[in-house]
Amino acid sequence: MTIRTRTFLLGLIAILALVGAGCGGDQGGGGGGPEARALLERAFAKPTDSGDLSLEGKADLKGSASLNGEYSIAISGPIQARGKTELPLLDWDIAVEGQGQKLEGALVLAQDNAFVEFQGQSYELGTALYQQIAQSYAQQQQAAGAPQTLEDFGVDPASWLEERTVEDGEQIGGDATQLVSGSVDVEKLVRDGVELLENPAVRSQLESQGQAPEKPTDEEIGQVEEAIKDITLEANVDDEDNLRRLLIDLSFEAPEGSDTSDLESGTASIETTLESVGGEADIQEPADPAPISELLQRFGLGGTPALP
Repeated sequence: MTIRTRTFLLGLIAILALVGAGCGGDQGGGGGGPEARALLERAFAKPTDSGDLSLEGKADLKGSASLNGEYSIAISGPIQARGKTELPLLDWDIAVEGQGQKLEGALVLAQDNAFVEFQGQSYELGTALYQQIAQSYAQQQQAAGAPQTLEDFGVDPASWLEERTVEDGEQIGGDATQLVSGSVDVEKLVRDGVELLENPAVRSQLESQGQAPEKPTDEEIGQVEEAIKDITLEANVDDEDNLRRLLIDLSFEAPEGSDTSDLESGTASIETTLESVGGEADIQEPADPAPISELLQRFGLGGTPALP
């Protein structure tokens, strides 16, 4: 598996995380096919303005000298949208673990400031710099048309699912849900991944960070399709068509005859849950934060962060 192919495969895993974090139900249980498809279409098309998010991602990668081993990420806390071109409000605890290291911290985006917590100490971006970043973000969103739903990005997760079933699901945050499950059509997922990379809003964001990848070739797309062995999906949708939970499991293996000196195989899972949908998010600004420059100095970086 070449580096470019590996990068595209890992990018697809990131897309699945985006689907999980993106953001009714038919009444009664049982059924599948068109009913499940319609339920998913409504859920994925509806932006959810606020809620308490929980995201857990895990990966077990084998064969790559740089990526071998188990990795995990956990994010939890409230988020609230503030319009198409404004940064959201959020107050997230974040934990990342891999290769024997574990990092825990927090990220807060408040009304007019941003904060990062690292090793028990909070740091503030500062109102002036935050406003500059917020203005730059708004300009990028306006130039790209400010897509808000997965459909705006050219991603149609409802079309991925095969052999769909729908039944009564668990309660989430006290709300009843319908559970849709099935296996994922790998070819459709991969093609949507390519479309997402070509979306003007996505490319604008990546180019502003100097990370815009080249479009994968047909050969590389075929290698990724062959590498992905199995993907399953579960989605819980409430009676207001809000996507309340999404679980995606996948496994992959490098095609026979490919470069086995790189990533050979692995598994990954992403699960997101959204509770307390609607209302005002409770954003807690940390007390007595230090300037962000102090955190940068700890990593040998001087000055202030560069604008996107």
